[in-house]
Amino acid sequence: SRGQRDRVAQAVDFLRGAMGPHETFFTSFGALTPVYRTLGVPLRDTLTGDNGPLFLGPSARPDLFLWEDWAIVTGGDEVQGVIDQAGLRGPHFELSRRIIVKGQPVIEIYHRIYDER
Repeated sequence: SRGQRDRVAQAVDFLRGAMGPHETFFTSFGALTPVYRTLGVPLRDTLTGDNGPLFLGPSARPDLFLWEDWAIVTGGDEVQGVIDQAGLRGPHFELSRRIIVKGQPVIEIYHRIYDER
């Protein structure tokens, strides 16, 4: 749909200016796949529910197993819940962009904050 293409384009435009080379993504899949395809991000640099057991560790204990640089979620999905949980004990992610397109689920893009301790 036009709305889906618009929100993907906005996510791509933001990430092109914000991300560095070889960064990794903790993400929802499906409707967000065109974001990675357009950016040329190999799927091996994304961690999704489709990764099965590799996804379970970060989902259960983000403080121990979540190492990705970015989290891109469709508001209210499982990945959103993990990012919210990570806010309690780490790692910490900062909301960098919220994309709202009428008639479409919200996309939220979070960037990992590395402590300087």
